Amino acid sequence: MDAADKARLLDEDLEEDREGFLLDAARAWREAGDHDRAIELLTEAIELGIEDHDHPRVLLAEVLFDLGQDGEARAQLRALRKTWPDSPDPYEQAGDLMCRRGEFEEALNWYDLAVAQEEPRTLADRPLAMSRREVRHKLGLPEDDLDKAAEPAARRFEEIVRQARATMAAERAAKKSDEGIEGTIVGFWPRAEVPRAHEKWPELVPHADVDTLMRDAELDRREMYESGERFVIVPLVVDRLTELASRTGSDPMDEETLCAYLIEALNDDLAIGWPPEPNAPCWCGSGSTYGQCCSQLSQ
Repeated sequence: MDAADKARLLDEDLEEDREGFLLDAARAWREAGDHDRAIELLTEAIELGIEDHDHPRVLLAEVLFDLGQDGEARAQLRALRKTWPDSPDPYEQAGDLMCRRGEFEEALNWYDLAVAQEEPRTLADRPLAMSRREVRHKLGLPEDDLDKAAEPAARRFEEIVRQARATMAAERAAKKSDEGIEGTIVGFWPRAEVPRAHEKWPELVPHADVDTLMRDAELDRREMYESGERFVIVPLVVDRLTELASRTGSDPMDEETLCAYLIEALNDDLAIGWPPEPNAPCWCGSGSTYGQCCSQLSQ
């Protein structure tokens, strides 16, 4: 089931339990690329005062940032601040959003607002304290008392991540060996991710000419396949890579971080075999079938 099918099913669920599925449907439509529908549902959720583990204004701001409507996105975040939520969660979510965008000073402002709403005795072991500590480090700020209190938890988390990554790599290698699979994992930027990746990491994506990038990638994959090399391709997603880097305290442009991303994506069954079937969705994310899209490219 693709993202659009999932979104349509959730739209059907809205008829039975609108408040229960409104945010799930909005997230699904954003994933499917229908930002207008996502905005419509999120606006309704704001009017109804619906929240789950995410605040609708933060989700709406993220959708607007996707569309390049930064002014409108920031207006939603200002409106959130004016409501002064009692829970630290919306502030933390806004901080995470700005951190993913690389706006660390703004992220720290939101994290500090979240800290002000949190119970001090439980704060040091929470992801909030670790995220705040990492942002302060990126900004070159000296450790404060909360940073020092959060350090043991951060170190434990880093060790857990390190062990998990090593375990996943070993399991993946063992599985390949057991199945007799020999091949390569190739990362690629889908169409919708290219402009965002170019803006955020121009060193990784030097230009945003989507058609040229898709054509070059398609022809490279064909050449690899025709040479006898067997491989799978894995979509690179800006938010997912940013979240991994933030979670592990690593640089998204480091080879180790990219390798960890590919391993996680493989374990989440995001890999696409090559060549795709003609009637399968095209690997580039255009929404067309492979037979009607990138397979038509010629040298």
